Amino acid sequence: MSHSWFIQFNKDFQFTKPECQPPMWFLKWWSIHGSQAEIIPDTLWNTEPPKTNKDPPLSTRTLKQALNQFVQMYRCTEYISRFPPVLLFCFKYKVPWIVKWSYQIKNNILIRNFAVKCWDNFDRDRIIKFVFDEFPEIKQVEDQPSSSIPDFLSGKSPEELAEICKLAAQACQAASASASGKGKSPAKSPASSEGSTTEMVNLSQFSAPMKKNWYEDSLYQDAQDPHAGIEEYEALLEEQFLE
Repeated sequence: MSHSWFIQFNKDFQFTKPECQPPMWFLKWWSIHGSQAEIIPDTLWNTEPPKTNKDPPLSTRTLKQALNQFVQMYRCTEYISRFPPVLLFCFKYKVPWIVKWSYQIKNNILIRNFAVKCWDNFDRDRIIKFVFDEFPEIKQVEDQPSSSIPDFLSGKSPEELAEICKLAAQACQAASASASGKGKSPAKSPASSEGSTTEMVNLSQFSAPMKKNWYEDSLYQDAQDPHAGIEEYEALLEEQFLE
């Protein structure tokens, strides 16, 4: 024994309205009875050329393409984003589907199996048109193939060729001058040398020259105490900088 149910959201039921938003428990119902992305047809609805004015035109897109376009382009609230995209798609565009369940007895237990499938007897192109009218495709600009130099120069007059050569020579000279300027490395300052310290930079700014070989003074030559002569050393430094 089995049962089949045709399901479609009411046309007056708009999920964008706060009073029409589905509750969270609806997700459990949808996981069993709801449509799935796998059953959305990826085939053209009408493949026969129209013979009269009343006949529908040829299909150019599939319902699966419309679903993918909707998923990529649709922006919803944080609450609505908790629901599966295919639910929102069927909700918004009233895409119908069929739920079927059958009974099975196994080990004296009655089991009910569920299955869903798409209902083909409806105008898919009408829904597809609604989707792409609301979310049009963004055409990407394709890179144009670069033309070769002979193709670029073909058909040019001698005057135009001479002007092109002149401009090319000027561009080459400018590029060469720029490259040679970048190749010259500026002199390294004491501050940028490895191991430089702030004290060394500050000392180099004093204009008064120090006495030659002042550091070779016999101040520390015979000192046994490591602190011996420190006062004379400080006085000597003060004398050097105050001169």
